[in-house]
Amino acid sequence: MAARPKTSTTPADSDETKGNKANSASASPAADMKAAHHDDGTVMITEETRQFRAERMVKEHIVASLGLGLIPVPLVDIATGLASNVMLVKRLCTLYDQPFKAAIARTAVLSIMGVLGSVGAAVTVGFSLAKLIPGIGTAAGTVTLPIANGATAYVIGKMFIGHFEMGGTLFDFDPRSNVPQVRSAYEEGRELAAELLASRRKTSDDTAAASADAAASTA
Repeated sequence: MAARPKTSTTPADSDETKGNKANSASASPAADMKAAHHDDGTVMITEETRQFRAERMVKEHIVASLGLGLIPVPLVDIATGLASNVMLVKRLCTLYDQPFKAAIARTAVLSIMGVLGSVGAAVTVGFSLAKLIPGIGTAAGTVTLPIANGATAYVIGKMFIGHFEMGGTLFDFDPRSNVPQVRSAYEEGRELAAELLASRRKTSDDTAAASADAAASTA
């Protein structure tokens, strides 16, 4: 990674001071990132900071997946969700300095959905097609599908982070070797996606209410 220019200089720390700084740096991911700066101004990506950045990427894709699940056109929502998940794999490969190939990543993503079985690809397709049904079908599709999409993104992120942290590559990734972990991660992902979706909708409702109040006060 390119060196960053030094912005300030400080006297050399004593061994005790350095020890205190090291203990303080491990207190949070943000502190870990600061601790990755060398005295000469260069930056080192540590295992802690890299994993923190990877987890942040995953959360970004979960949020994006929630929005993609709201696309009203059946199957288009699935296609865009798949593309987003392949992009997540690509970003993680870049972060972990791993070679990337789109076709292999796509196969890996589909393999994870296959391992999930009835709670993965089947429910995704089912609720996507449910949008064709006026009323209750559309409502179910725009609630359940975003959560399913978000949970799938969570599984993909978690499995690849663990795989790369253990020294694996995209080319030897096989979710079928740990089916219970994949399915357990999906349940974790559903809970997180549901929380994020509820928070997103509350924010949207609050904004709409504030706008309505503002319009009423100026009427």
